[in-house]
Amino acid sequence: GVAFLIAESADTFVYAPLRERGWIKAVVLSNLVGAVLDSLVFLCLAFSTIEGWGGLTVGKMYATLVGLPLVWAARRAVSR
Repeated sequence: GVAFLIAESADTFVYAPLRERGWIKAVVLSNLVGAVLDSLVFLCLAFSTIEGWGGLTVGKMYATLVGLPLVWAARRAVSR
């Protein structure tokens, strides 16, 4: 829960000022920051190590990159 709270807070702080410059850029950058922080904090709290944080972060970013086109398409369909 702590890792999620920290990561989502950072995600919001990055996303909010960037959304005016482009929705997709804001989503990708804020998710990257959130994924890195979530991975680091979770591993540190749960296992007292940060070993493997890179792979965990890459996995989370893959999920973002797979989901982003779906959300984009849905937003486009709704706005029509």
